[in-house]
Amino acid sequence: MRWFEVLAAALFTLDMTGSGLAVAVVSAARTMPMLLLGAFSGVVSEAANRKAVLFWGQVVTCAASAGAFERYRSTCDAIVRSFAVER
Repeated sequence: MRWFEVLAAALFTLDMTGSGLAVAVVSAARTMPMLLLGAFSGVVSEAANRKAVLFWGQVVTCAASAGAFERYRSTCDAIVRSFAVER
């Protein structure tokens, strides 16, 4: 399903910006962490306790999501208000 998420991000970016460059940047940004860190994370997960790796991976994901939400909360509020005004 990873390919579907990358496709959705690219299509959303194209719809919002209309820029092919922006689509390329978003697609690269979504794909690069897996390419750069995939082998390293595989070695770590084989060497460490799998439950601990899973737990800390989920903690980092949760913290990143919370940070992104806080950073873009005002943008989300503006988008919701714009949809509410249009209807």
